[in-house]
Amino acid sequence: MKTALAFLLAARRCEIDDLERLALSCELVQAVSELVHQLQRERGASNVFLASDGARFGAQREAQLDASRAAEAEVRAWLDRPELGGERAGALVLGGARLFTRVALALHALDALPDLRADVAAQRCRPDAATARYSEIVSALLALVFDAADVAVDPEVSRLLVAIFNLMQGKEFAGQERALGAASFAAGHPAADAMQAIQYLVEAQSQCFRRFEAFCGAEVLRQWQALQSIMPLAELERLRRVLLASGPGAALDSACAEGWFACCSQRLDQLHEVEVALARGLGDACARKIAATRDEARNQASLLQALSAASEPRAPLEMLMGGELADEAVPARTAPGAERVEAPGAEAL
Repeated sequence: MKTALAFLLAARRCEIDDLERLALSCELVQAVSELVHQLQRERGASNVFLASDGARFGAQREAQLDASRAAEAEVRAWLDRPELGGERAGALVLGGARLFTRVALALHALDALPDLRADVAAQRCRPDAATARYSEIVSALLALVFDAADVAVDPEVSRLLVAIFNLMQGKEFAGQERALGAASFAAGHPAADAMQAIQYLVEAQSQCFRRFEAFCGAEVLRQWQALQSIMPLAELERLRRVLLASGPGAALDSACAEGWFACCSQRLDQLHEVEVALARGLGDACARKIAATRDEARNQASLLQALSAASEPRAPLEMLMGGELADEAVPARTAPGAERVEAPGAEAL
């Protein structure tokens, strides 16, 4: 007859399996984070190129295409690993069917990139149309990160995944602001509904970053606070005021396009540094917990102690999201002139 200890040992083995699958999902999140960052830069450069009728950022855009393609290749290489193509592929990642559906949608969105790039190169689309198409692709990638966070089995790792999702979503709002402002400056006048859209995007960023701060952990929070002091926030605010003070049809200095793009890009690059630190923390947390659970499984005394202290398990996101933060969701609406980027269910984060 099997004992309670035997079943607890089996439970620990299941925990190890779940953590290993979670570590695999975290690898994908890291690769997607880099791809999103490069596509955001490509979107911004493409907006300046289109709004200036090809007079500005032609070389910068071409260079950025190479960086975006390299990041996309990394994501596709991760997805092309042989073990993800077999009949048991769903057992290798958490939330197999749901996550793989998101992967399929993300790949379908990425398949639209060649046509979009060709239209931009030939100047066959307007800046706002290009922004919308790029934002749809980024939205599909963010939905993939959201689902990875939603199926995580460990509370600590779940917190980090929730943090990185909110940071990425806030950074996406900042990227849309960069694209919209770049198009307005490069064109020499504000884009349609630009003022209202920028106001919305600024507030949406603030809400996302507040939730990020609540979940990121003390070490990352210290890095975040240190970065705030060196980000070009004063210059960004000055350029925002220039945009917001201009009415419909008002003239803007097109020479400011490069300054705006550089200022926003510096901030976004610094936000990406925090993403990288969080992603590194995800990998470290998974490795640490796998090692600790294996040690515990080898120690009969600690297993018995764990059995006496055991309580009914709860889902990690249930524990994390059951409190007051659940009421602080980003409004489920689209900024005027900007594509909505929330993943389905993101209003709960």
